[in-house]
Amino acid sequence: MKKDTISIAGLKQLEEYRKVMDSLGVEIKRPTDKRNYKSLYKWFSAMRGFNAFEYHNRTIEQLKNGGNFRLITSKTLSDSLIDYDTYIISRLRDQEEQSKVVYQKLNFLQDKFINSEYYDLVWDNNLKFDSVYNASPTTFIISDSNRDYLFEYYNHLQFFKTMTDFRIHTMKNMQRMSDSLLKQISKTYNIK
Repeated sequence: MKKDTISIAGLKQLEEYRKVMDSLGVEIKRPTDKRNYKSLYKWFSAMRGFNAFEYHNRTIEQLKNGGNFRLITSKTLSDSLIDYDTYIISRLRDQEEQSKVVYQKLNFLQDKFINSEYYDLVWDNNLKFDSVYNASPTTFIISDSNRDYLFEYYNHLQFFKTMTDFRIHTMKNMQRMSDSLLKQISKTYNIK
C-alpha cells in the first residue's frame, strides 16, 4: 500500500494533465484565425502522454491466494483490505480502461489534422520547436477543411476530461483509504 500511495502521488501529474485539456479545449473553440497554434501544438503534443495508476497488489493477492487472510486477526482490518482491493479493481481499473479507449481515439483523430513529425521537438527541445515554428508558422495551422475532425476531437476531449475527473476523484478516495489502512495496520500490530 505504501507503493500505492507513491503511485497515487502521481495525482498531481494527472491534475496538470487535466489543465492541459482545459487549455486545449478553449483554444480549439476559437475561430481559426484567432487560435494560438504554437500553444495549441504544444498542448496536442502533451496529450500524447497517459498517466495510469500502477496497483501494487502483490501482498493482498498473496494473502488471498495462500489462504492467509485468516492470519489477520482483526476482521475490520481484513474487510478493509478486501474493500480497498475491490475498490481499485472495480473502479479505478475500469475507469482507466475506458479512458484508454477514448485516449486512443483522441490520438487517432489528432493524426488526421496535426503533423506529429514535430512532436519530438516539443518533447526533446522546446527551443528547437520554437525555432521551427517561428520559421514556418503556417505549417501548424489547422485548416477549415479539418473542421469535422476537430469537432469530433473536441467532443471526445470533453468526455476524456470527464473520465479524468472521475479518475482524480477515485484516486483521492484511494489515498484516503490507503492512509487509513496504513494507520489501522500500524495501530493493530503496534508498528511504528
